[in-house]
Amino acid sequence: MIEGSKMQKLSHSFSGALRTFSFWIANGTVGLPLLEGIDYSCIFEEPSALERAYAIFANVIEMDDKGKVLNAKYAERRAAST
Repeated sequence: MIEGSKMQKLSHSFSGALRTFSFWIANGTVGLPLLEGIDYSCIFEEPSALERAYAIFANVIEMDDKGKVLNAKYAERRAAST
């Protein structure tokens, strides 16, 4: 760590959005209504598919200067549609 520098943490808004996204994936309700009636539980048997969903979510999500998430639902939909 560089002397005098301050480590930044993820915002509460982002960690909340990530926690909610994770809950919906684990609960089988991510991407509703887009994935309504679709059993995607196989994602847990294919690590690369789960990794891809999280990578898309993380790459699409946007935050303002204060770390407030601006598009959590859109990021969820994009991750769910892969």
